[in-house]
Amino acid sequence: MKPLPILIVACIISMQAFAQFSYNGVVAHRCGIYDDSTKPENSIAALREAMQLDCYAAEMDVHLTKDLVPVVLHDHDINGLDVEKTDFKELSALRLSNGESIPTLDQFVKETLKHPRIKLWLDLKRSRISKARDVLLAEFVADVIEINHAAGRMEAITPSFDALIKLKMRIPAMKLYYIGVDKTPETLRYLGIDGVNLQHERYGKEYNITEAQQQGLLTGSYVVDDPKEMVRQLDLGVQFITTNKPALLKEVLKTYKKSLSK
Repeated sequence: MKPLPILIVACIISMQAFAQFSYNGVVAHRCGIYDDSTKPENSIAALREAMQLDCYAAEMDVHLTKDLVPVVLHDHDINGLDVEKTDFKELSALRLSNGESIPTLDQFVKETLKHPRIKLWLDLKRSRISKARDVLLAEFVADVIEINHAAGRMEAITPSFDALIKLKMRIPAMKLYYIGVDKTPETLRYLGIDGVNLQHERYGKEYNITEAQQQGLLTGSYVVDDPKEMVRQLDLGVQFITTNKPALLKEVLKTYKKSLSK
């Protein structure tokens, strides 16, 4: 058999590299921070912006109020009120910079379902009161998802392993990612956890991404806003990058994919 021409061999290698590139998508951090007071983080307006950008997912933060309502908010406190120690009625009187009230998870899920594809990444925040409330939050989050028949569009990330297991029990088909390095990739696989989502610098220092990938886990990194770091994470083989600059990441991806196909 005659040796294949060098050009054909190069093309085959390039096609193989492109085929091995499996990047699932751009995740808009807190639905995307756009330095625009009309689209504050974790707002319905920001979620709509992430939809407009056609991101893979909009990441948002969930807390449980005193009267057990899951609300979308990053911090534990707002305007001097402790979210976990305040009833939703009192919280709902507050306004974000664009005039929106603090949204409930139910509102967020319903808005997400208006888009044909976008996923909602639920970051279940750890309770400052007790670990039991972490599990309680997962319980009420699962209720909202089931009521809206939205399991196929919801994915969860959380540093609370207890909450993760509760979600696995309630909604087995839901994709779940652990924010933590204390569980081995093999352990996560045996428990049916889909992957890990870590601060980008932890790969290589605290967590073996190659081992995770060998165990079939999906890997995500956050929060990545620098183009060079975006490329480095893509070279590592992560499937998801959470960023405050989703539009920039989409442009980096275009260039990266072109470089693989050459």
